[in-house]
Amino acid sequence: MNELKKIIKTYAYRESIEISKNYLQSYFVSWYEFEANIKSRMNKIFINGFNTFPHKIFKEDLLIIPSVGGVLMTFEDFEFISYCMKYSKDKFLYIIEDFHPKKPPHNFGPSLRFKYPSNISWEQINMNEGISFQLFQLSARNYYVFGDNGCWGRYVANDYFNTIQNIGATPLDITAFKLESSQKYFERLKIVATDLDLAKKWFSFLKWN
Repeated sequence: MNELKKIIKTYAYRESIEISKNYLQSYFVSWYEFEANIKSRMNKIFINGFNTFPHKIFKEDLLIIPSVGGVLMTFEDFEFISYCMKYSKDKFLYIIEDFHPKKPPHNFGPSLRFKYPSNISWEQINMNEGISFQLFQLSARNYYVFGDNGCWGRYVANDYFNTIQNIGATPLDITAFKLESSQKYFERLKIVATDLDLAKKWFSFLKWN
């Protein structure tokens, strides 16, 4: 069974299966396409190779901002990411699951990988069907989110569990920007001060030294 059929079987709703098929045909990225055309773009800002979080994800010389997460993306997140793409002149938005078949918690497949045009709307990316529900409304799985030009990136750690403090699920959104243009991005990033304090507390336990 190929990847598309596995995803349809696992995530699609019977009543909206045709919508799910069209969604995959429009935006899904095969493993071959990822390796051939997208991985090099991802490696502009993320460390080469998939890493089991909380080990270090981003390359050096970046401004890194942690915030409290919960889902891959809200409408407000989407607006901010759209701004990042516009400012960076990205042509595409990539969402790649941090997946490894032998490294939990990211080993229950099939894995999800998507490529969207940078001018996509919220209604187009978050449709009323099973696959986009799995992506955008379920608090599960970890994802790399980035554009073409390696100017910004976000790691969405929905599955992060703080074992040191043993305080349960501690979902984080970790956004990073190239230092030379970080102010332009940061001034548009809306983070509630209490959320930032809590995220920094969780973030301090990451193995990023």
